[in-house]
This record gives sequence, structure tokens and C-alpha cells, in this order.
Amino acid sequence: MKKGKALIIIGIVLWVIQLVSCVGNQASELSELRSFIISLQPLPYRIGHFMGNNIAGIIGAVLIIIGLVLKNRANNDTAQVSETSSSINKAEQKLSSDDNFEKQADEAELEKTSTAKKQSTNKKILIVGIAAFFAILATILILYVAGNANVTELDSNASGDSGRVESQNSGDRENTIFDSMPSIGDLAYFGGYEWRVLDVKDAKVLIITENVVEQREYHHTLGDITWADSSIREYLNNEFYELFDESDRARISDTVLLNDDNPWYGTNGGGNTTDKVFLMSLEEVAKYFGDSGQLANQDHPKNHRLNGVFDQYDGSRIALDSNGSASWWWLRSPGSESVFAAIIPDDGSIYTYGRPIHNDGGVRPAIWLNLEG
Repeated sequence: MKKGKALIIIGIVLWVIQLVSCVGNQASELSELRSFIISLQPLPYRIGHFMGNNIAGIIGAVLIIIGLVLKNRANNDTAQVSETSSSINKAEQKLSSDDNFEKQADEAELEKTSTAKKQSTNKKILIVGIAAFFAILATILILYVAGNANVTELDSNASGDSGRVESQNSGDRENTIFDSMPSIGDLAYFGGYEWRVLDVKDAKVLIITENVVEQREYHHTLGDITWADSSIREYLNNEFYELFDESDRARISDTVLLNDDNPWYGTNGGGNTTDKVFLMSLEEVAKYFGDSGQLANQDHPKNHRLNGVFDQYDGSRIALDSNGSASWWWLRSPGSESVFAAIIPDDGSIYTYGRPIHNDGGVRPAIWLNLEG
């Protein structure tokens, strides 16, 4: 009985932890559940990923059910012992006095009825417990879906017909990057956006937007994809590129990109590409924003969804959205699976596990720019 109660209490605590986590993160880190609901491909991986993200709730549910079963058994055992003892006593009384037989039979019948009621009550408790488990699970699913639906609606309203949220575009702001020879770390304007200088080589500079310029999917559907075939690459090198005027476009260089496999999970990075506009890779983020050596470290728990690089350079990788709040942003490298892409979370760490490619995430374009016209 005590073991059953203890397991039930532990299970309830784990469920509360899971529920709090769901409510607090329904529109951010746990949006992978929405992916599980709307797309079951590949099914074994989706189920495994869902279970990995909700392990506290799953363990809690198992403990609650086991606790209820043990409690039910304990109650049944107690009832059976009581019934057996009562029967023995009544038999002894019958042997000692036949005159009390009728009274003993009535008492035995009452005891039997009471035991049956207890067993029926215990079964009802077990059924109610299992029903409560599924009710809580349904509540969490609703919270996930509703939260992500609200986020999707807000993104749609903010982005307009083109799907863009131009949070950092400064409109007709004049270019300042050509005023003098820039240095690494400088901020300058080009094409209406504010950019940070990451590298200077000969008469070229590598620049990245200082903050998130819009929210966009890495790819429009959930499925195996690499940077080379992603819809975000198509967009950046066409629609986004065309936002610059002719003279600015003439200064944007073609860049040969090395699209390496994910260094922790070995996920295929696809073939190398040549692009005008691109996203940073895992290796480039470490190189240009600060490298503590953790990314190259292969000694890590690969099966943990919170895998990432947390170091003294996190602050330099934080980017803001149009509201001035820290926002996560896409990298072009693959995540733990080919349906995921690596990201920089809003805390500035490097998240090698990644997020589903069809989620709306922050975009920080990067380009190599010719300083000489």
C-alpha cells in the first residue's frame, strides 16, 4: 500500500513538472510536438523524438499507473486476508455452537458484500487514474497545438503577404560601410540593413546582419533536406538579393560554401554550393563569434536534445527581433536529423541538435562584399 502511494505521488510530481514545462515553452522549445502531430514521417523517429521530449511526463504516467495497480492489489490482498480470517472465525464459532449458525451466516454474507464493494471501489479508482492520465496528456497536446497556432497566426499577421518581418531594415539609410576601411567587429549600413563585420580579406569583407531581419521557415515542408535544396537558400539568393539596388548587388560576391556534415551527429550536409547570400554554418559561427573548442569535442551525450555549446561567447551570438527581444536564428548546417537544421537559441549558445526545418525562425543573412566598386 505504502509503495503504491509513494509511486503515485512521485508520478504526480513528474507530471506537474512536465505540465509546467509545456505551458512555459508551448510556443518555443517544445514546438517539435506540433511537428509530430502534423507529420508522422518517418514514424519511428517521430515517436522516439516525442518520447524524448516528454520523458518526465511519460515516466510520471507509468509510475502513477504502477502505483494504482499496487495499491489495488494491496487493497485486494487485505480484503482477502480479512475475508479468510472472518471465515475461519465463523467456522470455529459454528463448531462451538450450532445455535449461532444462522447469525454467523448473515455476518459472513455481509462481510462478503463489503469485500466486493471494496474491490469494486479499487477498480473504479484504477479506471479514474488511467482516465486522468489520458486527460492530462490531451491537455498538454491542446496546449502545444494552440500555442503554436497562435505563434503561426502572429507571424503571418506580422509578415504580410510576402512572409517577411523586416525588423532591422532601415529603409533609405545610406551605405556607410564604404566610408573607410572597416575592421572586424565594426557596425555599418549596407542596403538598408545594419551589418556587423566578421572578416576582412584583401578588398572584401564578410558581414552578417546585426540582428534578425525576418522570420522564415528553413524549408516549406518537413522532410529530408540540405542547404543546397532548401527554400530559404532559394529565397535569400533571389527575392532577398533582389531587394538591393543594382549598384549594391554589383558589390555582393559569389561565395563557395563548404557544407559539412553535422560534427556531432554526422547528419549529411549536402554538396558544396556557390551563393550570393547565405546563412552561417556551425563551424563559421564558432570561427567568427568565438570558439571555445567545444564544437570540435566529440565526447558528448548525443542522445540528449539539449546538446549544444554553452561558453563564454554566448553573449556575442545573441540577436534581437523587431521587438528588441532575443530571438533564435537559423544556421545552414543540418541538425541531429535531416529534418532538423542547427540554430543559435535566444541565449546565444550553439544548438547542434537543431529544430524542425518547417518552423518559423530568425534569419541573419551573411554576404561577402567587395569594397572596391
